[in-house]
Amino acid sequence: MLKTPLTHVATKYLQAVKHLQNQKGDVRQIMVAKHLGVTPSTCFESVLRLIKKNLIAEDSQKFLILTPKGTQSLEVIERNQYVFTSFFREVLDCCCEDSIDIAAKIEPLIDFHTATEMCKFTRFLESIKGQKVNFHEAWKSFDGNIETDLVCKKCKHKEFCLKRRN
Repeated sequence: MLKTPLTHVATKYLQAVKHLQNQKGDVRQIMVAKHLGVTPSTCFESVLRLIKKNLIAEDSQKFLILTPKGTQSLEVIERNQYVFTSFFREVLDCCCEDSIDIAAKIEPLIDFHTATEMCKFTRFLESIKGQKVNFHEAWKSFDGNIETDLVCKKCKHKEFCLKRRN
């Protein structure tokens, strides 16, 4: 994994390359620039930094591809963003668009442990929804068993939580 977290902007570039690869196949820097609404020179500088970090590579025809390290980093980022988007939308009742934007901005600041604890806390809140409970006692006794929790069965973060638990 990366020694330093990726910035919000770097994350957007990785996501753009992935999206364009899935949509169009071969990806050139100019396509990334258009997709992100930035100038080609800005895109060139950002892509160069990601190449130096071994997150993106250029093939012999100058097409951009995510490296295995870039793909792995992006998977972690997307899982964390999912947890925080869910938290802001379901718990704090933010609209979907705001939830996505806020989650993308805080994700680089959050470590793995915090993300999984947020996921657990969101599951806990879902489990007591509509009930009158002593919040602190209920939280202390909350097991949050990932294998049986109904919320976890639908959660994109489940595999990540299971790895942490093992």
